[in-house]
Amino acid sequence: MFKDVLSVSSSPFVGYANADVLFDRSLLATLRYFSESLDVSKQMVLIVGCRRNIDIQISDLGSGDNLTKISQMDNIRPYHDVALDYFIISRRGLPWDKIPDFVVGRVAYDNWLVAKAGI
Repeated sequence: MFKDVLSVSSSPFVGYANADVLFDRSLLATLRYFSESLDVSKQMVLIVGCRRNIDIQISDLGSGDNLTKISQMDNIRPYHDVALDYFIISRRGLPWDKIPDFVVGRVAYDNWLVAKAGI
């Protein structure tokens, strides 16, 4: 999947996120920071994270500007200590030709990718 996206995109980053993850504008600020602070064309940058569960109604989202306020609510709880729900990686990232074909959602594929990135 990552190789396919890299072949048709010129973006300095590619990513994957589970469908139940919502991002606010801070994601763009984070990607800009790395793009301006590092030479992401020559360095691997891997950004990972896990979701925090919160019960909201679709009407709570409004135009999307409410995500930051919602993310600071008191009833937020982490989903799982070791589960990773999104990956954003620079083009120079992982050696995709050497990575096995994983089934997204299976146990520990996400942790394996992070461990491989550290090698």
